[in-house]
Amino acid sequence: MNEAIEEIGVENVAQVLTNNDASWKRACQIIKAKNSHVVYSGCIPHVLDLILEDIRKWDWVIARWKVTSYILQIIVKVKFCLEKFQKS
Repeated sequence: MNEAIEEIGVENVAQVLTNNDASWKRACQIIKAKNSHVVYSGCIPHVLDLILEDIRKWDWVIARWKVTSYILQIIVKVKFCLEKFQKS
């Protein structure tokens, strides 16, 4: 990564974005030590995905999801039936 930064030009690099793997964090620490103006950020969508995976495992979320899915199925079926009757 240092080679890429040098190729681009250290003065042209303000931030490095990576996934949240420990090896990338360590690599970015090394880069920051060499280039103090460079900011490291982990991948926000990756963090959000990890958070949502944990939230999906909560019992109350699972229960609400099941109820919501059931209600959605009813709405879709009712809408389908209404459209059929309206066309007749």
